Amino acid sequence: MSELLLEKTRRELIDQSKKADVVKSYGTTRYERKNKQHIYNSITNFNKIDMNALFKGNMLSFKVPVHGETDNYEVEVLFEGACDNIKREIKRNKDKFEYKCVYRALIDAINRQDIYIACTCKDWQYRFSY
Repeated sequence: MSELLLEKTRRELIDQSKKADVVKSYGTTRYERKNKQHIYNSITNFNKIDMNALFKGNMLSFKVPVHGETDNYEVEVLFEGACDNIKREIKRNKDKFEYKCVYRALIDAINRQDIYIACTCKDWQYRFSY
């Protein structure tokens, strides 16, 4: 990981965003403005996932390109235990490996486990990374 990563839970991030001060120039909070941002999604991003880290280190790391209100930036996300969760879901699915097993495992990891994040935006670099 090239950037300093700060450990936060999904709930902490959402709560922090909801409690943020209203930005005078917008008249809203960052949480309220989130609908003005667009996350780009493509197979190219999937192909950039480090499969060695996933299967050997049990860590899933990926980058999400975002078109924000003022700039384009990239959010890096890392969480551990992805393979353990997938194995558990396959077992719950009577040892059948299906897409839904991977989906449920990753959703559970995102909602329950610590997630490490970093971002290339100035807001992250000068405020949240500290």
